[in-house]
Amino acid sequence: MPLIVTIGSDSTLWIEARGQQAVIVSALRTVVQDEVCVVDERWDVPITVSAGAPVRLTAMPELLNQDVGWHLEIDWICGGRRGTLRVPESGHVILATPVARVSAPLVTDVRLRNIDYVAFVDDGVVEEVPASGHTVQLTVTGLSGTPVLLADLRVEVITRSDRSGTLVRHAGEVPRRRFEVQLDVEPPRLAALGGSDFPYVVGPHESECFDLKVSTHRGDVAWILWLDWRRGRDTGSVRVDLGGHPFRTAGRWPR
Repeated sequence: MPLIVTIGSDSTLWIEARGQQAVIVSALRTVVQDEVCVVDERWDVPITVSAGAPVRLTAMPELLNQDVGWHLEIDWICGGRRGTLRVPESGHVILATPVARVSAPLVTDVRLRNIDYVAFVDDGVVEEVPASGHTVQLTVTGLSGTPVLLADLRVEVITRSDRSGTLVRHAGEVPRRRFEVQLDVEPPRLAALGGSDFPYVVGPHESECFDLKVSTHRGDVAWILWLDWRRGRDTGSVRVDLGGHPFRTAGRWPR
Protein backbone atom coordinates (compact mmCIF):
# COMPACT_ATOMS: atom_id res chain seq x y z
CA MET A 1 0.00 0.00 0.00
CA PRO A 2 1.68 3.26 -1.12
CA LEU A 3 -0.30 5.60 1.18
CA ILE A 4 -0.41 6.38 4.88
CA VAL A 5 -3.29 8.40 6.34
CA THR A 6 -3.57 10.32 9.63
CA ILE A 7 -6.96 11.35 11.07
CA GLY A 8 -6.39 14.13 13.59
CA SER A 9 -8.32 14.93 16.74
CA ASP A 10 -9.27 18.24 15.09
CA SER A 11 -11.15 16.36 12.34
CA THR A 12 -8.49 16.79 9.67
CA LEU A 13 -7.25 14.16 7.27
CA TRP A 14 -3.57 13.96 6.27
CA ILE A 15 -2.49 11.84 3.28
CA GLU A 16 1.16 11.04 2.54
CA ALA A 17 3.03 8.75 0.16
CA ARG A 18 4.69 5.84 1.97
CA GLY A 19 7.63 5.39 -0.43
CA GLN A 20 9.75 7.57 -2.70
CA GLN A 21 7.32 7.51 -5.64
CA ALA A 22 4.54 10.11 -5.83
CA VAL A 23 0.95 8.85 -5.58
CA ILE A 24 -2.13 10.32 -7.31
CA VAL A 25 -5.30 10.35 -5.19
CA SER A 26 -8.04 10.20 -7.84
CA ALA A 27 -11.19 10.03 -5.67
CA LEU A 28 -12.41 10.14 -2.06
CA ARG A 29 -15.79 8.85 -0.87
CA THR A 30 -17.58 8.63 2.48
CA VAL A 31 -19.46 5.36 3.04
CA VAL A 32 -22.01 5.00 5.87
CA GLN A 33 -23.48 1.57 6.58
CA ASP A 34 -22.20 0.27 3.21
CA GLU A 35 -23.82 3.07 1.18
CA VAL A 36 -21.90 5.90 -0.50
CA CYS A 37 -23.46 8.99 1.02
CA VAL A 38 -21.00 11.82 0.45
CA VAL A 39 -18.48 12.81 -2.20
CA ASP A 40 -17.28 15.89 -0.32
CA GLU A 41 -16.68 18.92 -2.58
CA ARG A 42 -14.07 20.16 -0.09
CA TRP A 43 -11.77 17.41 -1.32
CA ASP A 44 -10.33 18.84 -4.54
CA VAL A 45 -9.20 15.71 -6.39
CA PRO A 46 -7.19 14.49 -8.17
CA ILE A 47 -4.22 15.45 -6.01
CA THR A 48 -0.60 14.27 -5.97
CA VAL A 49 1.03 13.33 -2.65
CA SER A 50 4.72 12.74 -1.92
CA ALA A 51 6.78 11.30 0.92
CA GLY A 52 7.68 13.93 3.52
CA ALA A 53 5.01 16.33 2.24
CA PRO A 54 1.61 15.28 3.68
CA VAL A 55 -1.51 16.87 2.17
CA ARG A 56 -4.10 18.24 4.62
CA LEU A 57 -7.80 17.69 3.93
CA THR A 58 -10.86 18.58 6.01
CA ALA A 59 -12.50 15.43 7.37
CA MET A 60 -16.09 15.05 8.59
CA PRO A 61 -16.46 15.66 12.34
CA GLU A 62 -20.12 14.58 12.30
CA LEU A 63 -18.88 11.08 11.44
CA LEU A 64 -15.70 11.04 13.52
CA ASN A 65 -17.70 11.87 16.65
CA GLN A 66 -20.48 9.30 16.17
CA ASP A 67 -20.57 5.58 16.76
CA VAL A 68 -21.85 4.62 13.31
CA GLY A 69 -20.59 2.19 10.73
CA TRP A 70 -18.64 4.47 8.40
CA HIS A 71 -15.40 4.62 6.48
CA LEU A 72 -13.65 6.59 3.76
CA GLU A 73 -12.58 5.11 0.42
CA ILE A 74 -9.49 6.62 -1.23
CA ASP A 75 -8.75 5.63 -4.84
CA TRP A 76 -5.04 5.85 -5.67
CA ILE A 77 -2.70 5.48 -8.68
CA CYS A 78 1.04 4.85 -8.32
CA GLY A 79 3.06 4.13 -11.45
CA GLY A 80 1.26 1.30 -13.21
CA ARG A 81 -0.61 0.24 -10.06
CA ARG A 82 -3.98 1.40 -8.75
CA GLY A 83 -6.22 0.49 -5.85
CA THR A 84 -8.55 1.69 -3.08
CA LEU A 85 -7.61 2.36 0.55
CA ARG A 86 -10.37 1.96 3.15
CA VAL A 87 -10.09 4.33 6.13
CA PRO A 88 -9.91 3.34 8.99
CA GLU A 89 -7.80 0.29 8.12
CA SER A 90 -5.16 -1.19 10.39
CA GLY A 91 -1.58 -0.53 9.39
CA HIS A 92 -2.30 2.40 7.08
CA VAL A 93 -4.27 4.83 9.27
CA ILE A 94 -3.32 6.58 12.49
CA LEU A 95 -6.17 7.91 14.66
CA ALA A 96 -4.14 10.58 16.43
CA THR A 97 -3.08 14.20 16.33
CA PRO A 98 -1.37 14.97 12.99
CA VAL A 99 2.40 14.87 13.05
CA ALA A 100 4.18 18.21 13.24
CA ARG A 101 5.23 19.70 9.94
CA VAL A 102 8.98 20.31 9.72
CA SER A 103 10.00 23.65 8.22
CA ALA A 104 12.51 23.31 5.41
CA PRO A 105 16.00 24.42 6.56
CA LEU A 106 16.75 25.97 3.17
CA VAL A 107 15.58 28.59 0.66
CA THR A 108 15.39 28.40 -3.12
CA ASP A 109 15.79 31.03 -5.84
CA VAL A 110 14.71 30.46 -9.44
CA ARG A 111 15.66 32.33 -12.62
CA LEU A 112 14.97 31.56 -16.27
CA ARG A 113 17.99 31.70 -18.61
CA ASN A 114 18.84 31.11 -22.25
CA ILE A 115 15.28 31.73 -23.41
CA ASP A 116 13.63 31.65 -26.81
CA TYR A 117 9.84 31.86 -26.90
CA VAL A 118 6.93 30.23 -28.68
CA ALA A 119 4.20 32.77 -29.46
CA PHE A 120 0.61 31.50 -29.27
CA VAL A 121 -2.27 33.56 -30.68
CA ASP A 122 -5.74 32.95 -29.23
CA ASP A 123 -8.61 35.30 -30.19
CA GLY A 124 -6.12 37.98 -31.18
CA VAL A 125 -4.21 37.78 -27.88
CA VAL A 126 -0.50 36.90 -28.15
CA GLU A 127 1.02 34.80 -25.36
CA GLU A 128 4.75 34.01 -25.27
CA VAL A 129 5.84 30.78 -23.52
CA PRO A 130 9.52 29.82 -23.00
CA ALA A 131 10.52 27.41 -25.77
CA SER A 132 12.00 23.98 -25.23
CA GLY A 133 15.72 24.26 -24.57
CA HIS A 134 15.58 27.12 -22.08
CA THR A 135 17.36 26.88 -18.72
CA VAL A 136 15.86 27.05 -15.24
CA GLN A 137 18.60 28.18 -12.85
CA LEU A 138 17.88 26.94 -9.33
CA THR A 139 19.96 28.11 -6.35
CA VAL A 140 19.53 26.33 -3.00
CA THR A 141 20.95 27.90 0.17
CA GLY A 142 21.11 26.20 3.57
CA LEU A 143 19.74 28.14 6.57
CA SER A 144 20.31 25.87 9.57
CA GLY A 145 23.41 25.46 11.70
CA THR A 146 23.98 21.93 10.40
CA PRO A 147 24.46 20.66 6.83
CA VAL A 148 21.35 19.66 4.86
CA LEU A 149 21.46 16.77 2.39
CA LEU A 150 19.71 17.54 -0.90
CA ALA A 151 18.46 14.02 -1.51
CA ASP A 152 16.80 14.42 -4.90
CA LEU A 153 15.08 16.82 -7.32
CA ARG A 154 11.87 15.57 -8.95
CA VAL A 155 9.72 16.85 -11.84
CA GLU A 156 5.90 17.01 -11.80
CA VAL A 157 3.83 17.94 -14.88
CA ILE A 158 0.71 19.96 -13.95
CA THR A 159 -0.96 20.27 -17.39
CA ARG A 160 -0.17 19.68 -21.07
CA SER A 161 -2.24 21.19 -23.90
CA ASP A 162 -1.91 20.39 -27.61
CA ARG A 163 -0.96 23.79 -29.07
CA SER A 164 1.24 25.06 -31.90
CA GLY A 165 2.81 28.51 -32.20
CA THR A 166 5.61 30.51 -33.80
CA LEU A 167 9.20 30.34 -32.55
CA VAL A 168 10.63 33.74 -31.53
CA ARG A 169 14.39 33.72 -30.93
CA HIS A 170 16.08 35.81 -28.25
CA ALA A 171 19.73 36.25 -27.28
CA GLY A 172 21.05 33.26 -25.34
CA GLU A 173 23.38 32.72 -22.40
CA VAL A 174 25.98 30.08 -21.67
CA PRO A 175 24.69 27.81 -18.84
CA ARG A 176 26.83 26.71 -15.91
CA ARG A 177 26.14 23.41 -14.09
CA ARG A 178 23.90 21.50 -16.44
CA PHE A 179 20.92 19.17 -15.94
CA GLU A 180 18.05 18.36 -18.27
CA VAL A 181 14.36 18.34 -17.35
CA GLN A 182 12.80 15.70 -19.60
CA LEU A 183 9.06 16.38 -19.75
CA ASP A 184 8.13 13.82 -22.41
CA VAL A 185 9.11 10.66 -20.52
CA GLU A 186 6.72 8.97 -18.07
CA PRO A 187 7.23 9.83 -15.32
CA PRO A 188 9.06 13.08 -16.17
CA ARG A 189 12.60 13.14 -14.82
CA LEU A 190 15.76 15.14 -14.26
CA ALA A 191 18.90 13.86 -16.02
CA ALA A 192 22.42 14.94 -15.08
CA LEU A 193 24.38 16.28 -18.08
CA GLY A 194 27.67 16.81 -16.25
CA GLY A 195 29.86 14.60 -14.11
CA SER A 196 27.85 14.82 -10.88
CA ASP A 197 24.34 14.04 -9.69
CA PHE A 198 22.24 14.10 -6.52
CA PRO A 199 22.67 13.99 -3.59
CA TYR A 200 24.52 17.23 -2.71
CA VAL A 201 25.18 18.84 0.68
CA VAL A 202 24.77 22.54 1.48
CA GLY A 203 26.31 23.88 4.68
CA PRO A 204 25.18 26.95 6.65
CA HIS A 205 24.89 29.87 4.19
CA GLU A 206 26.44 27.78 1.41
CA SER A 207 24.73 27.43 -1.97
CA GLU A 208 24.41 24.95 -4.80
CA CYS A 209 23.35 26.30 -8.21
CA PHE A 210 21.63 24.14 -10.83
CA ASP A 211 21.06 25.03 -14.49
CA LEU A 212 18.15 22.96 -15.75
CA LYS A 213 17.71 22.71 -19.51
CA VAL A 214 14.04 22.01 -20.17
CA SER A 215 12.94 19.89 -23.14
CA THR A 216 9.62 18.82 -24.64
CA HIS A 217 8.64 17.99 -28.21
CA ARG A 218 4.90 18.57 -27.98
CA GLY A 219 2.27 20.89 -26.61
CA ASP A 220 2.25 23.49 -23.86
CA VAL A 221 3.39 21.95 -20.55
CA ALA A 222 2.91 23.38 -17.05
CA TRP A 223 5.24 21.76 -14.53
CA ILE A 224 6.94 22.19 -11.15
CA LEU A 225 9.92 20.77 -9.26
CA TRP A 226 10.09 19.04 -5.88
CA LEU A 227 13.37 19.32 -3.96
CA ASP A 228 13.74 16.49 -1.42
CA TRP A 229 15.95 17.23 1.60
CA ARG A 230 17.17 15.39 4.67
CA ARG A 231 18.79 16.70 7.87
CA GLY A 232 19.45 14.09 10.52
CA ARG A 233 16.12 12.32 11.06
CA ASP A 234 14.09 15.17 9.55
CA THR A 235 13.00 14.90 5.92
CA GLY A 236 10.80 16.96 3.63
CA SER A 237 10.12 18.27 0.14
CA VAL A 238 10.13 21.86 -1.11
CA ARG A 239 8.02 22.88 -4.10
CA VAL A 240 10.03 24.92 -6.63
CA ASP A 241 8.11 27.12 -9.10
CA LEU A 242 7.88 30.67 -10.45
CA GLY A 243 6.47 32.74 -7.59
CA GLY A 244 3.68 30.29 -6.83
CA HIS A 245 2.90 29.51 -10.48
CA PRO A 246 4.06 26.45 -12.48
CA PHE A 247 6.82 26.72 -15.05
CA ARG A 248 5.55 26.56 -18.63
CA THR A 249 7.39 25.09 -21.61
CA ALA A 250 6.20 24.65 -25.20
CA GLY A 251 7.47 22.40 -27.97
CA ARG A 252 9.53 24.42 -30.49
CA TRP A 253 8.16 23.07 -33.75
CA PRO A 254 4.57 22.55 -34.97
CA ARG A 255 3.45 18.95 -35.07
